[in-house]
Amino acid sequence: MNDYYMSERLPRRHKWFKAAYFQTAACIICMISIVGIPIGLLLSFTSLFTIAMQLRYPVIKVTCPRCKTTLKVEPDVQKFHCVCLHLLEKDGSNYIESPDF
Repeated sequence: MNDYYMSERLPRRHKWFKAAYFQTAACIICMISIVGIPIGLLLSFTSLFTIAMQLRYPVIKVTCPRCKTTLKVEPDVQKFHCVCLHLLEKDGSNYIESPDF
């Protein structure tokens, strides 16, 4: 996922995603050598665990009013940037475009 603003929309999931990414990279590096295969297998199981942990957080789907892109957002996020770089703020139960200043 090459999304700069993922940490704004999905702060808890983003933390687990980064951990899984680095564990998978370490697993691949360890699997290159014969000595590192047991360590690499252990890291592969822990990276699967971190991927499963990021899926436990609930998300809601929000559509940007300007670019009509549907984004996944954690319910407790108050404001975030869309991929079109516009700021959306929570107003009650829905998200509206923030006024430009």
